[in-house]
Amino acid sequence: MMISRSRDGEMVSQLFSCMHFRPVRGSSSRGGPSALSSLILDLKTHPAVHVVDGPRGPRGIIKPGLITLGQISGVPIFPISVSASRAWILNSWDRFLVPKPFSRIVISWDAPISIPKDLDSENFEQIRLEIQDRMLSFQQHQDAALGWGNLFE
Repeated sequence: MMISRSRDGEMVSQLFSCMHFRPVRGSSSRGGPSALSSLILDLKTHPAVHVVDGPRGPRGIIKPGLITLGQISGVPIFPISVSASRAWILNSWDRFLVPKPFSRIVISWDAPISIPKDLDSENFEQIRLEIQDRMLSFQQHQDAALGWGNLFE
């Protein structure tokens, strides 16, 4: 899992290590190219997790690294949505949800998305936007099914 090199990222890194994920430290703003290279190597033998909106947002905006990862590795992207029936919403740029005790947590995934290897810059951006819209819609549907309004407004 790619995790930011920030102080907050260290806490997240330790949490995911306890869940047997191998943290790869880097983001769009610090250490991204080396982290991306590590993920590409890992994809030869293990699945990888990549959070789409980066360490600084804006929320729900997919960064080019996800598309590049799929393009170079040839491994499809599986959109995953996580939501909770009851949660605290942090007053942060990403409006991070922290599930309340005894809430129902739902993890869903959508059909895989393959990225063509040969993309010019226009088609790269078009695919990035299509995937972003699809993943945002998928998350909004999941949140609505659990009684949340549009958390992306």
